[in-house]
Amino acid sequence: MSKEPSGIEVRPLRVKEASRFAALQRIVFSYYNSSKLGQSFCTALYRQYALRDDTIGLGVWRGDDLLSIMIACHPVVEAEIQRALMKRAMLAALVRPHLWLKGGVLRRVIQSLPGRTSTHDDGVPGNVDEAPLDKTWIKFITMGVHPAARRMGLATLLTDHMYAEAVRQGYRHAESMVFKTNTAQRRLREKMGWKPGPEPPGEGSVRYTIDLPVE
Repeated sequence: MSKEPSGIEVRPLRVKEASRFAALQRIVFSYYNSSKLGQSFCTALYRQYALRDDTIGLGVWRGDDLLSIMIACHPVVEAEIQRALMKRAMLAALVRPHLWLKGGVLRRVIQSLPGRTSTHDDGVPGNVDEAPLDKTWIKFITMGVHPAARRMGLATLLTDHMYAEAVRQGYRHAESMVFKTNTAQRRLREKMGWKPGPEPPGEGSVRYTIDLPVE
């Protein structure tokens, strides 16, 4: 596991820190959650990750500054959280439809929620309704580093901690969806040994997989 730099601490996501995680996500992925309502939705998402025992949320802190975040869970858990929050989003849309329509907020929220996934018999994740789930797979959902903290090795540090915790919980394989156009994230994944699947035509995401290191 990577050695933590002086003054750096990796610790689990806590409920009271959900808004901090959402704020960092907004900085890292500025094209999502750009509205106040979208930010509220994102905070609710991180609260769900923090409240559940079957998710792994980690943050890299330097004092009171949150520098990097990572979330992972089983694909079924991700789907359950998505459904619960989408119901809340639909209710909000009924109450205040003008806010959701303004600036395409609803469209961006829906785009930020990946499809329901599971794992086929050959070990390749697919649609939840298509095949039974392999409980040895975990999905790395979100990973971001504050622009001011890049090139400090925090992404590698956080990934190593996530590997260790995932293995401790019984997972043996991981998948991660990366936007096809996110060349920096794709280079990092491949540098760390992740294998890309076939690239879809046009815009979209590429599925990366890896066998988790078991000591």
